[in-house]
Amino acid sequence: MKIYLAGYTGRKPEQLKQLSDTLNATVVDIRLSPRSRVPYWEKPALQALFGVKYIWIKELGNVNYKGGPIQILDIGNGMDRAVGYCEFQNSDMICLCACKDGYSCHRFVVGNGFANLGYEVQEVDWSIIAQPVLF
Repeated sequence: MKIYLAGYTGRKPEQLKQLSDTLNATVVDIRLSPRSRVPYWEKPALQALFGVKYIWIKELGNVNYKGGPIQILDIGNGMDRAVGYCEFQNSDMICLCACKDGYSCHRFVVGNGFANLGYEVQEVDWSIIAQPVLF
């Protein structure tokens, strides 16, 4: 199983859907709360778009998302749930959060946790999906 890390800021859900389909990956929402000021990034909209290829795992969220040092709620149980779900789906995993920069985000900490267990982890390369034609 490969694990990809992705932030949705500056993206559209359709791009994430295309990425998920291309990678045969389940979207694992690792936000502490699956809410957003942008309605299409909220849990119900993501569930409608991805169906069983979407799961929210609160345990992988950052307790201090409003500021302070990164503190994952329950990384061990969260990783176990994520791996179990993706194995059941027979898919790779996209760990999703809002942050554009993965290196200053809690998804980097979550990714390191998976890497320490021997999983191949990488930041998403959005260029693998077709780019929209603007004109």
